Amino acid sequence: LFKNSGRSGYLGAGFNVFADRAGTARLGTTQATFSFSGILPIGDFQNFSVGLQSGIAQRSASLNKLSWGNQFTGDGFDQSIASNEPASASFIYPDIAAGVYYDFNHDNNAMLGEDVTKANAGIAVFHPHSPRQKFLGTGQKMNPKMVFHASAYKDFNDLNFALIPSFAYFMQGAQIEMNMGMRFRYRIHEGTKWSGVFKETAFSVACQYRLKDAVIPAIFFEISNYLFSFTYDYPISKLQKTGMMGGFEISIIYSKLDGGLRK
Repeated sequence: LFKNSGRSGYLGAGFNVFADRAGTARLGTTQATFSFSGILPIGDFQNFSVGLQSGIAQRSASLNKLSWGNQFTGDGFDQSIASNEPASASFIYPDIAAGVYYDFNHDNNAMLGEDVTKANAGIAVFHPHSPRQKFLGTGQKMNPKMVFHASAYKDFNDLNFALIPSFAYFMQGAQIEMNMGMRFRYRIHEGTKWSGVFKETAFSVACQYRLKDAVIPAIFFEISNYLFSFTYDYPISKLQKTGMMGGFEISIIYSKLDGGLRK
């Protein structure tokens, strides 16, 4: 917002809706949030921004779909026996988040999307007010969640080749997750950056490592405004010994940036 107003800084705004259901009890989260940010150029090719997010969330569960101790008959669970538990549980709570972000973007070619050097890093905190999760009784407070992430993009123009390293670290209470990896991108066909007459085509292979948990190989194919990705989450932790299988994912992403670039 106001990027071309003649002022050095400008604003950003966003709206996000998320819904998820999982497990026998249909444990669910529904969330709607608004995001606002201030973006300030701090030098050639560099920007610094501060963002705030606020919204409301609902947690719910269908407890009547679960089996309880008093329903155990010795041979199994009989759900026709009254559990004396509530049939469902639901509550609503406000949620907030905040973060800072830095990015560097240097493009040496005004016509073709080549010879590019990019880097970015950010840090954010979610649920700093520790909202209480009260399915039954008084519940427990949710721990704040810290996130740190960084990535880079280095294009080797003469080789039609680019390296894209990335790193992400998550911490919430005693739980820690760390992901790191590298993507190797080969530009099959050049694209015109401003006119959009010619669309870029590229092929990538990548691999991510989730600390002490999984290796995630991936393949990406980009053509015009579409990106197709195929990833496989292969567990290497103790869970693998239980016979747990990995997860295969297919993604299709559409992104039309030509109009935004011309503006």
